[in-house]
Amino acid sequence: MKKFASILLSMLMATGAIAAASAETYTGTAQGIGEVSVTLTVEDGKITAAEVVGESETKGIGYEPCADGTFADAIVAAQGVDFDSISGATVTSNAVKDAAKKAMAAAGLIEAEDTTVTDTECDVVIVGAGGAGMTAALQAVDSGVNSVIIVEKGGSTGGNTSRATGGMNAAKTVYQDENEWSDATTTAVEKAIATAEEKYADGDKISNLTATVKEQFEAYKANPEGYFDSVELFALDTIIGGKGLNNFDLVMTLTGNSAEAIDWLATKNAHLTNVGSFGGASVKRIHRATTEDGKTTPVGAYLVKVLTADVEAEDKIDLRTNTAATEIVMEDGKAVGVKVKSENGEYTIRAKAVILASGGYGANDALVPDEYKKFVYAGHAGATGDAIKMVEGLDADLINMDLVNTQPNSMILPSGLGQYCNPGVAGAYKAGAYMVNQNGERFFNESANAWDLMQAMKQNEAQYLIMDQTAFDNFNAGMTNSKIYTMEDVEKWLSDDYDGQPVMKQGATLAELCEKLNLPADAVEVSAKAFNDCAAAQTADAFGRTPAAAQSEEGPFYALQMHIRYYASLGGLHINDSMQVLNTKQEAIPGLYAAGEVVGGLEGDVYMGATLFGWAIASGYDAANAVNAVIAQ
Repeated sequence: MKKFASILLSMLMATGAIAAASAETYTGTAQGIGEVSVTLTVEDGKITAAEVVGESETKGIGYEPCADGTFADAIVAAQGVDFDSISGATVTSNAVKDAAKKAMAAAGLIEAEDTTVTDTECDVVIVGAGGAGMTAALQAVDSGVNSVIIVEKGGSTGGNTSRATGGMNAAKTVYQDENEWSDATTTAVEKAIATAEEKYADGDKISNLTATVKEQFEAYKANPEGYFDSVELFALDTIIGGKGLNNFDLVMTLTGNSAEAIDWLATKNAHLTNVGSFGGASVKRIHRATTEDGKTTPVGAYLVKVLTADVEAEDKIDLRTNTAATEIVMEDGKAVGVKVKSENGEYTIRAKAVILASGGYGANDALVPDEYKKFVYAGHAGATGDAIKMVEGLDADLINMDLVNTQPNSMILPSGLGQYCNPGVAGAYKAGAYMVNQNGERFFNESANAWDLMQAMKQNEAQYLIMDQTAFDNFNAGMTNSKIYTMEDVEKWLSDDYDGQPVMKQGATLAELCEKLNLPADAVEVSAKAFNDCAAAQTADAFGRTPAAAQSEEGPFYALQMHIRYYASLGGLHINDSMQVLNTKQEAIPGLYAAGEVVGGLEGDVYMGATLFGWAIASGYDAANAVNAVIAQ
């Protein structure tokens, strides 16, 4: 009998009948890029298994750790959510943790959070937890505001700020003085002055600005001490980059407060001490953060991490994620709060002032102009123009809604997002790389300014960056140092069986490379010979480029399909220099302010590199000060 019982027990254990009797499953959901669900199997008070589903999460970023069990294993190992978020997948990581908490609460493993929602009040309510929104919240408290609520529709902070890779332009900082002046920089400044005089003389603001810069620079050349820059030169560079279509007052707001913003960030433990050059700037003024080993780091991710920690540590700031603002509450013509919707219900937040910092509209096809839709989007999925929709019915003035920021020299990552290749292309071009179109022909000076190159790329159906081994190594060094991808990714992309983005191919010869890309080999070889001949003779080619180096005549050769990308909208709410939203009569709407990408007009036709990031900080800072001045009255 005992033997029979033992055999029966063994059979039950083998089939899982006993485990099934005592194990239960519990499911929780949360908002990531899309909906994320976590199902936990719990037995005897322990999590024995987990299943994570995130079908809408970004491919190549958050989708894989959901699908391959990475998140599930981490939950089981930690017996909860005390595990590190996956680098680059913060939004999904936070959603998984939130969903797991709900499942754990349902299982009785932790105490359920109070989800009751009620109307509430505060001094300032901020819509959006990107760089502008978090800066506004922190500075509002620093300036004397007692209570701030930030509502963020996504599951985490950052917005488009998290995607910024360049740095922050600022003029007249102490860090600039560590650079040495050069004859080349003198030429660049003089070119900026000449361009402004020739193309943007208006007899008023821009002309007076140009005259001021000219006077400042002449004084510097007469007594060249330290490193030259000025608020006015920064403004002039920005206006030239924007083709003179910028809102002049907003440009002066950005540039005039840029050094102060750098100093303020330092008080928040965000140190942008490395100063270098960037596209559109005539002098070195782009400020970056560095790692402990001295390498520059993507500034957006760095800053979002720091500001988020500061916001979460501040008792006077209440950050509410997964909470979408749906309507601006108006009374007697004044903004007095917002209506919001969370997973627990709808309620109203009343406030003495409302700051809209919800980002642009690049992810909203209904608002993106048709001519841009053929390009690849590179911005945050949450940039859907929420504030644009919220001001409908308020007679708010919108400007430059037909403009979206575009960039050439971009690749498509497996996530489907466009990625600017600036960290890699400079090194590639110095080593003899060039671009050809679908006909195998070069079509422009690849080293020319980004705007002109982009106009040339628009004329093609496709274009490919052609590299020898040295150029390819240089390209990847720039991209991997910027942590855009790894060499393991490159090996995968080069495999013959890889199906997806990016279109990166290798060939032992140019002819073999062309065959893989369906390019006419004879045309590419003609382009290569003409390029190399100019490099050998050190003469300019038909496009005005004098190649610094010839391309090797021996393989292997590599190609990467290049694209035009857009990631930031240039239009939006019209504001005054007090950061107040204006109506169509150019009157300020009382109680309503805006900061960051939701504001239109700053950049004009195309923005100068690193402008949007700096604008997020400067405008958030200014909006907070403007709001506090009104509240304090």
